[in-house]
Amino acid sequence: MAGLDDQRIAVQIKLSLASKLVVLALAFIGVQAAVVVAVLDKCEHLLTFYWTIAASTTALTLSIVFGGLGIRKSCRAGYKGDWELSDGGKFQHQALCCLLGAILVLLSAVLGTPKFEPQHSETRISEGKNRNDQIGQLNSDLGSAKKEVSWW
Repeated sequence: MAGLDDQRIAVQIKLSLASKLVVLALAFIGVQAAVVVAVLDKCEHLLTFYWTIAASTTALTLSIVFGGLGIRKSCRAGYKGDWELSDGGKFQHQALCCLLGAILVLLSAVLGTPKFEPQHSETRISEGKNRNDQIGQLNSDLGSAKKEVSWW
């Protein structure tokens, strides 16, 4: 049978993995923020995107909560000297919620239909016409100014 030190080390490993999953969930929340900014800027028809983002945020938050509950239970039991590996399934729920949240964040990056943006050549042509009009106006203003100066 495993000794008390072996049980303590096994619980420590489990707690270390749980804390790393909390960090991973927080990292995916950061990735989600970047995805939201990119998708809102470039896409339209976003109803499924909004639901996916809400579900991923919920899953990642639940992952953090389950991890915290599991860590608390293990630490309280360990403080009493009872290094029990059973956590009531909290770490398993944490891992599943983190995996689901990560998948939903990655899925949300491809939702929505791209917005129509005018071609660069059309934009450049219209900008060129505006510039030509401005140059023509400046030339006529310059010609008027020269006439006024030479008349004096």
